[in-house]
Amino acid sequence: MHTRTIGALALAVWLTPATGSASAAPWLCTATDAQFCRAGRCTPIAATVAVTLDNDSGTYRRCAGSDCAEPERARVSAGSGYTLAELPGRGAFLRVVADSGEFVEVVTLGATVYVNTGRCALLQ
Repeated sequence: MHTRTIGALALAVWLTPATGSASAAPWLCTATDAQFCRAGRCTPIAATVAVTLDNDSGTYRRCAGSDCAEPERARVSAGSGYTLAELPGRGAFLRVVADSGEFVEVVTLGATVYVNTGRCALLQ
């Protein structure tokens, strides 16, 4: 129970805008499983994706192995027990479960869908 409370509290800190005091640390979300989906079929692929979510700058930076994209502006919203980070107009989102840090990221490219799952942790 203590771990779940800390996870929810840490996520709440990430969602809270900095107001003159110490800012919230960015999150690093690292995939442990990945799927490539096309034409109704999904195939396991190497989990090489990591996403950095920075609340202070409102950015989402995605890396696949050593190839990192430029940070993009993300729209972040919170629901009951989760956080959703969307890349408007890009066909991508990442949803984090507040009490566990588990995430799912969905990225579309044409008719192809990449699904990554794993855990998020605060960067120190």
